[in-house]
Amino acid sequence: MRNTDGSPTVLLIEDDVLVGMDLSETLAAAGYRVIGPVTQISDALAALREAMPAAAVVDVRLKDGSCAALAPELRQRRIPYLVHTGCRRDDPLAAAFLDAPWFAKPAAFRDLIAALDDLARECGSAS
Repeated sequence: MRNTDGSPTVLLIEDDVLVGMDLSETLAAAGYRVIGPVTQISDALAALREAMPAAAVVDVRLKDGSCAALAPELRQRRIPYLVHTGCRRDDPLAAAFLDAPWFAKPAAFRDLIAALDDLARECGSAS
């Protein structure tokens, strides 16, 4: 989804408020319109009912548990996503996300932005 200003929209799903605020500011500075950060799976699902983001940044664990149920929802809606998490890839909670680009916290935000730009380009969301 693009805004009227042409910037792609990204859904930011992050349980740590400070990390979420910092990443949100970084994404906005990189030209993205940010929905969130949302800290609970119920809020992430509600955000998806209200908007169709161009991409998503997903933390595996949220305040109300694993967001494994979110992965199939994103796939069904054809919303590309990347994972930014403190969860290890071999953790059983991570199984739903193994097909996505994976960034272990703390990751350099410039690397996240580059991967998000690639996802947006692949889906025709960025110019």
